[in-house]
Amino acid sequence: MRIIFVLHFLVIIVSQAFPQSPWFTDSFNNNINQWPEMGEKMSRVIENGKLKMVHKDKGAERACIWKSVYLDQKRDFSISATFTHMKSPAESGCGVVFGLRDEANCYSFTYCPNGVWRFTKYQAGRKYVVREGNGKPYTTKESWQMKISGKPGSVAILINDAVVAQIPVGIWMGLGIGFELPYKGNVSVDDISIEQENTINLLPEFPDTLERINLGVNVNSIHQEKVPLISHDGQTLYFAVYGDPGNIKNPENDDIWITKRTLSGWTPRANIGAPLNNSGHNFVISASPDNNFLLLNNRYNVDGSFMGIGLSTTHRIQTGWSVPQELRIPGYYNLADNKEACLSPEGKVLIFAIQQEDSRGDRDLYVSFLSPQGFWSGPVNLGDQLNTFGTEMSPFIAADGVTLYYATNGLPGYGSHDIFMSKRLDDTWLNWSKPQNLGSQINTPGWDAYYTVPASGEFAYMVSTAGTIGKEDIFRITLPGVARPGPVALLSGRVLNSKTLEPLEAAISFSELETDANIGIARSEPVEGRYKMALPAGKMYSFLAEKDNFIPVLDNIDLTKLETYTEIERDLYLTPMEPGQIVRMNNIFFDFDKASLRKASLHQLNRIVMMLKENPRMKIEIAGHTDNMGADTYNQKLSENRAKAVVDYLIKAGITKDRVTPKGYGEAVPVASNETEEGRQLNRRVEFKILTM
Repeated sequence: MRIIFVLHFLVIIVSQAFPQSPWFTDSFNNNINQWPEMGEKMSRVIENGKLKMVHKDKGAERACIWKSVYLDQKRDFSISATFTHMKSPAESGCGVVFGLRDEANCYSFTYCPNGVWRFTKYQAGRKYVVREGNGKPYTTKESWQMKISGKPGSVAILINDAVVAQIPVGIWMGLGIGFELPYKGNVSVDDISIEQENTINLLPEFPDTLERINLGVNVNSIHQEKVPLISHDGQTLYFAVYGDPGNIKNPENDDIWITKRTLSGWTPRANIGAPLNNSGHNFVISASPDNNFLLLNNRYNVDGSFMGIGLSTTHRIQTGWSVPQELRIPGYYNLADNKEACLSPEGKVLIFAIQQEDSRGDRDLYVSFLSPQGFWSGPVNLGDQLNTFGTEMSPFIAADGVTLYYATNGLPGYGSHDIFMSKRLDDTWLNWSKPQNLGSQINTPGWDAYYTVPASGEFAYMVSTAGTIGKEDIFRITLPGVARPGPVALLSGRVLNSKTLEPLEAAISFSELETDANIGIARSEPVEGRYKMALPAGKMYSFLAEKDNFIPVLDNIDLTKLETYTEIERDLYLTPMEPGQIVRMNNIFFDFDKASLRKASLHQLNRIVMMLKENPRMKIEIAGHTDNMGADTYNQKLSENRAKAVVDYLIKAGITKDRVTPKGYGEAVPVASNETEEGRQLNRRVEFKILTM
């Protein structure tokens, strides 16, 4: 079982070089509650600034404890620690493990009271004694110092400052550093220190203090809370809980739990239940901006039971959530025990933290793309800018679709895993800015990961082992501007039947207005018809809501001047496809004071062509309207010309002349007051009316 322990004190002086200042130290003065359980083979306690370990196994099975510490194997380093055998057989050694991915893959150096020392390599569970020898015997309670002095490709082993061996080493298998007891024994460790020249790439102008809040007993418990995911609107938090008796099938696996944010705080957490929870390790990977679609860990059988590892999707239905369906990705496999993933806000890009044959270290970040035909591409490694020889994990793409947060132990940082931020530089998703550490106010000397941010960017939610109620807790941090993603608009509303005002479940596709490039799809939920979508600043967008037997409705929104997070409410009205119904064409644009159609109108016009071809008996009237500014005769002529311009386009697209009739109404049929610019804008419009079906 992999065990990560938390160190209380970490000294890092940015930009100072080894050997003047330790890169990492621990004097074991921290509270025992910050240390995880060690399993059945070993017990531990902290007393008087010393870590005391007892190997209880009567056999010869080794026991290790460790944490991840960034250490670059390509540059000089040293690791030193002081040991004391309190009560151990003469042949029972102790020492340091390093370059460790897990107990089955690491290097170790141990030294026994009888003087025997061994340098050992463990790979894929096999033991290779690289070098061994005899040194000076020592007695129980006699302290001795071990030091590993490393250069690229080799290490020198020192005992009490005397070199005992020079040993070549290959590629390290991981970044774990800790202690080993190969046999039964009772050992204490007094200090560990690592020296290496390293510089943390920090975000600039980061404040010295941030508000960091444990979410409290309504969310956290004595059990492990992990993998939080905050909804785009910041009102719903999904997270996984390990070991809770309230888990519906197996407390020793993870279940999905949920809490809601209110004015008075977070509601008491609740198990989300079946079919999302079963006997497997269950957690939510991503949620769509409208919170009506979830990407989940694992695969499910048709009855909701656990099928195996993988990914699945679910959506809201009248009774809750649908039974998850498998999401298939060609070429997907994972050599690591764990995985994480995230879905881009528009639902077309998936980033994984998995291990494959071309991974730089343990887990790397990979990307897959959704094709227009609805198929996912195989995973592609995101490259050396993001991936290291360490472990990358818990990726999260912010609502702007550009900002990526993830955790790694493969870059200089403050603890075993730190959270970093990078920006996507182009639409290939393969070019990224140099990752920047989010600083000591967010990253602790312990393990920090699973970072998630709502669309507002105001707060971040993350998991940490420092200052917890139990083992791992969820915290909220108020983010400074430099650590926030780019501004977005959270567009929301209801999809309604324009005739009855009843809510409708409908698909809503979003596109860039000028290029008609699709950027994503939302779906209104069936009970209240609510939808939600996050749209990055800087562009104009069109959005199309459609449902069988209803006339599709197009609308648009201009975010070219948006500078801060904004919430916009916009209801969409779908009109039943029947004679007499009138539909406004929101995305028909003309040059100022003219009847010439602009390019941005083509998407709406082509939708009308498609509707008429799918309904060959339908006949419509195209109606032009103006406000009351200007002469009546001028407005009448302008409205007629604009209606005729639309009809001319439809005829050129293959619709016969007898099915489309232009008519200008001038300023005669206003739908709002002409006393305001907003009202006049509503009155300047083009509509179509269904004459016959």
